[in-house]
Amino acid sequence: MTLGTIHLCSALSYYILGYVLIQDGSPWAAVTTVIIFIGISAMILRLDLSLTWREHAMAKACLMG
Repeated sequence: MTLGTIHLCSALSYYILGYVLIQDGSPWAAVTTVIIFIGISAMILRLDLSLTWREHAMAKACLMG
């Protein structure tokens, strides 16, 4: 369930980049919304999974990459 929600946030980020950035031509709104969705994904990852510090840092790097 956690990973599905994280993937949903990623999919919404890509959709927003395509729709808001390209079609609407609003880069500030697109980047801000993508940062919010990445933050939501990172919070879900932190709260729902029991990881070591190193595993958490690796997962966060993968989310932001």
